Amino acid sequence: MRTELLAETYLDVKSLLASIAKVHCHKFGGHLEDIQADANSLFVEAYDNYDSEKGEFFNWVKYFVWIRLLYSRRIKLRESVRYEIFSSVEENLVTHDPHYFDLEDFIGGISQDAGYVVRLAVNPPKAVLQGASKQGGIRHRGNKGGTNKGRGRPKTIAAALRRYLQDLGWATRRVAATFKEIREAL
Repeated sequence: MRTELLAETYLDVKSLLASIAKVHCHKFGGHLEDIQADANSLFVEAYDNYDSEKGEFFNWVKYFVWIRLLYSRRIKLRESVRYEIFSSVEENLVTHDPHYFDLEDFIGGISQDAGYVVRLAVNPPKAVLQGASKQGGIRHRGNKGGTNKGRGRPKTIAAALRRYLQDLGWATRRVAATFKEIREAL
């Protein structure tokens, strides 16, 4: 009895299922025959889960099949993305990247001052970070008892590093020459 009702109902919604499969295939790709097979099997689930109090059967089948096809598509995409991520990670582990930057080799090829500044830039002390992170950028025209020495707040890590080195007693020319050497080496 159930099989006969299911077959009769299937004949009523067969064109709807084909239409859903075609639209899904057109929007998201895939093999039409596979999507139609999924839609047909989802019809049986929709038939079993139908509740007449929630709406018309035709609308229920359309909604149920469409949502389930989207869900299966999402699962397939997630699996493919995971595979691509893992394969790219594996590739990078196996092969050497020609654009790999070796910091120690770089520091070994420059002067001691420049190496010191690069290490400060990579791992800056709190004073440098605090100096660069202060917002406002208002230029002060005078020193009103503070340690700012009449200079404005630095707006970048490089400016904060320059100020830090000058506060350590480095001459302005030494700081400029060191930064120039780093720029040329990069």
